[in-house]
Amino acid sequence: MEKYYNECVSYYKEADYTADSWKVYKEALTNAKTVLDDEDATAEEIKAATEKLAKAAKDLVKKEENKKPSTPSAGGSDESGKKPVTGDSTAAPMMMVLAAAASVIAGKEILKKKKAIIQILLFLRTGSNSRKRAKLLKKWKVFHSYGDGGLYQPFDLPSEPQLVSIGNNVSIAANVRFITHDIIQSMFRDMNDENYPAGTNRFYMGKIEIYDNCVIGANSTILYDTKIGPNALVAAGSVVTRDVPPDMIVGGNPAVVIGSLSKLAKKRAIECNDRPYNRDDLEAINKYFWENGISKELQ
Repeated sequence: MEKYYNECVSYYKEADYTADSWKVYKEALTNAKTVLDDEDATAEEIKAATEKLAKAAKDLVKKEENKKPSTPSAGGSDESGKKPVTGDSTAAPMMMVLAAAASVIAGKEILKKKKAIIQILLFLRTGSNSRKRAKLLKKWKVFHSYGDGGLYQPFDLPSEPQLVSIGNNVSIAANVRFITHDIIQSMFRDMNDENYPAGTNRFYMGKIEIYDNCVIGANSTILYDTKIGPNALVAAGSVVTRDVPPDMIVGGNPAVVIGSLSKLAKKRAIECNDRPYNRDDLEAINKYFWENGISKELQ
């Protein structure tokens, strides 16, 4: 919706259209902005605002001096007698996607068939705002359960999100993957002897449980049948194949314990004592890290 709204703002100009049609369009645009800024907007409200804006844009009427005939004629008018097309043809498909996506979100079967549309909506509604994305995932009940706080940076969703539970204040970094099933059954599909009894080729799924106050580092993979205990940290690029104990740091492939959160906390307290924060002004950050120029080669 945000992309379509921005396209409308940049494409349509008040000077080109009649006052009456522009008034209706402006009201629809204002309404769309209100819904866009509302983190708690429902799927029905998104759909209604999108459709209202699209209709108002389509119904815009150009002023007489801005009309162009579809084919040249002696009288200089449109021989077809039809109103010239006034809508943005490139924006219309986006509106249709949003309207369809909103309809899906409003239904009860969103998790079974429409994961791709949910992902599109997440991107359009939240952009790079991972905290807002976490709130929407909780509100839309995409996962089995989702706690309060935290952030969710990935745009991808697991194939069976209902098999993943996420606790309070869990931060999930970019490109984290939750694997809730495997494809091993395809190996046994055509095998039929005593070594591979009935049921060998059954589809195998498992759940993933992430407890409170955890961090899952970027590009990590979490496999099914695992639990990540409270206050645990999964280092970037890890592959979690077994349970992660509480208050521990794991890393590697497969992930193993490489430290404790308590030791990291003490280390960070010293390291971050005088370091700038990412919300400090850019000049202060550049001065801290680059005042002495680029580092020399390692000795």
